[in-house]
Amino acid sequence: MEPPTTSTTLERKSGYYEIDGVFYPSVTTILGKVIAKPGLMNWYGKVGTEEANRIKQESGDIGSTLHKYLYNLLSGEPVVAEALEDPYKSWLQDFQTWVKLTQFRPAYLEHTVHSKAHGFAGTADVAGWIYGSIPILGDYKTSSGVYEEMTLQLVSYDRAYQEMGLFTSQLQFIFLFDKK
Repeated sequence: MEPPTTSTTLERKSGYYEIDGVFYPSVTTILGKVIAKPGLMNWYGKVGTEEANRIKQESGDIGSTLHKYLYNLLSGEPVVAEALEDPYKSWLQDFQTWVKLTQFRPAYLEHTVHSKAHGFAGTADVAGWIYGSIPILGDYKTSSGVYEEMTLQLVSYDRAYQEMGLFTSQLQFIFLFDKK
């Protein structure tokens, strides 16, 4: 597999990216303020704030580790899925199968994009081509389901890529890595 053509990740600070001297709120920060999550609030009430925060941190760590493995895999770094513990082992094996079946070639990995027109920024997980020529944009999620804000996040990244003139996808994928 060819390495991606480019990868730029800008540091996000307190929910904002500074790009060319302008602060842009992250897509996830915006969505967190405009989409009601009554189920999440009920869960906090059920398990308690301290336990909810612990689980949230643990889940974030799992997601960050998976992103690192997928980045390494797609950028040509050696990642031996069989040597990892589950759930990472099965997740990476499944992803490697998908890469092989679709002949996926990455163009951008963990690339920060922004929209001046809409006033947001974010770091998109992956963009590339399947089956030789079909451009796709993908977002990795370690979750028990796909939620509305996930699709809005992906569509936002797609708009930013287009506005920046970097990439135009025909398909958008949410790669769901179920923690259960």
